[in-house]
Amino acid sequence: MAGGSANHTLLGASVIAQLTARFAGGPCRVFSSELAVELDPAGRVCYPEATVVCGPLVQSAHGPAAVNPTVVVEVLSPRTAAYDSGGNA
Repeated sequence: MAGGSANHTLLGASVIAQLTARFAGGPCRVFSSELAVELDPAGRVCYPEATVVCGPLVQSAHGPAAVNPTVVVEVLSPRTAAYDSGGNA
């Protein structure tokens, strides 16, 4: 989510750095929150802090997107935790 707190941003950046180091040299790629992750055939998407994709991306209405990511990381905040966890906030 754009406009998050400094701690939220630092945690997301740290996760991306750790994942990048872990998957370096392999077939998997680490993406930031700019990459859409398709949630269903209807085309709903989310933009998690970090996504690891070991296969191809697809072209969606939102641009390049992951449809079967290997790892998805969402940093929760008090304001969005229920929604991000599948609740009805």
